Amino acid sequence: MDLPLTTAATSDLIVLDSVDSTNSYIAEDAGRFQDFSVVASVNQTEGRGRRGRQWLSVPGRSLAVSVVVPFDCSSVAITWLPVLAGVAVVRSLQEISEQQVDVKWPNDLLSDGKKVGGILCQMLSSKRSIVGVGTNFAVREADLPANGGSIWHPGFEFEHAVDTYLSSFVGNLRAALIGIAGLPDGEAIARQLGPAVNTIGKTVRVHETKSLSWSGQAVGLSPRGHLIVRLPDGREREVVAADIEHLRE
Repeated sequence: MDLPLTTAATSDLIVLDSVDSTNSYIAEDAGRFQDFSVVASVNQTEGRGRRGRQWLSVPGRSLAVSVVVPFDCSSVAITWLPVLAGVAVVRSLQEISEQQVDVKWPNDLLSDGKKVGGILCQMLSSKRSIVGVGTNFAVREADLPANGGSIWHPGFEFEHAVDTYLSSFVGNLRAALIGIAGLPDGEAIARQLGPAVNTIGKTVRVHETKSLSWSGQAVGLSPRGHLIVRLPDGREREVVAADIEHLRE
């Protein structure tokens, strides 16, 4: 692919015809990549999500991108990075589509309740991380997994849509990182990023394990980016890591 807008927006751009994982490609030789280097492919063969799950992609129509970012974990909890990346993705998709896309805590991208993408962040050191994002771009319904969705970009040819989105994503990611670096603490970050998370305000089921789940209302994010869920008896629990299901009201 020819991506002139993205080339201009990044310190280094590598576009691969095929790759097992864009995150792994960077992690295997992280020292060669500058901050805001980008690796992208429309044929990721071994993508993965949270808890090692496989992320299925359609060759030629599913975009995988990984960006090396400066992120000081001593001052900002690493758990904020997927939320911040999700906000940047949503803003960037608005450049190519009028389709509503929302951030579901902690790392899913939803459109009309269907998953159109996911985010997987990976630490390289205490001061650098990888932001990996997989999205379905104009994938036919017959090729989507159950409850899967796709981004549609009417008026944009596929390659131009990818270039516009990626260049915008790098810019929005830079701006978001600068923005939270200027905030005094986790509570301020929660106030800024919390409203962008579609899970807040919804009744949810929290699946901690296959055999343990419970329900409540998601009411906010903690200073470390964890989900705060209010139980029916009024008590609040902080969810650090779990699968979250949005329940119909």
